[in-house]
Amino acid sequence: SVLIGCYNDDDKKLKDLAVKIFNDHNIHYNNLDFSLLSSLLGIDRLNTINEIDKLISYIYPNSILTNDDVLGCLADTSIIEIDNIAFSLMLGKNFDFLNKIDAAILRGLESILIVKRTQFWFQKLLIASLANSKQLSHQIDGNNVLKDVFWKHKPYLVQALQLWDSKKIQKVLDYLLDLEAKLKLYPSIDNILLCQSYLSISSLVKRY
Repeated sequence: SVLIGCYNDDDKKLKDLAVKIFNDHNIHYNNLDFSLLSSLLGIDRLNTINEIDKLISYIYPNSILTNDDVLGCLADTSIIEIDNIAFSLMLGKNFDFLNKIDAAILRGLESILIVKRTQFWFQKLLIASLANSKQLSHQIDGNNVLKDVFWKHKPYLVQALQLWDSKKIQKVLDYLLDLEAKLKLYPSIDNILLCQSYLSISSLVKRY
């Protein structure tokens, strides 16, 4: 058997840990209810760090953290899961995004929400790709387009820009719109349609 160590923290230790992380990221939290935050974090050290990371991602690029942000992010962290599905798809990591889709569906997330969030990230990718190829204003490049993307997400998009051109991205966006319509028409097989469609999209990723 394997034993995995973890740290269980009381409210004071949770607050101290959160304050340190917030200070490291220049997050302002003057009116934050730490009792509320602690109630949503649990007592496991590793899980706490991951959840605080999600919280910082949720408010980015803002730097002022409110109680509404805590409730909006930590009470429902599904948006983070869905974003990771989109990034895995962009990078052609079939095994990874299929596993993430299964996990999301088991949690009760709707397939159509996954598709809409994937559309959002491919739209971002399209604008950055067009900027890089000078099809937008010459004053704008892909880095400028991505400057407001959360720093943990940006590396995925930068890498994806090496794998996708604007024509293929537009093809994916058209494909996702068609998939969205099909999911509404055939809700009984939406999970199958989603997985098969994402595998088809992944086949378009540029391979070296």
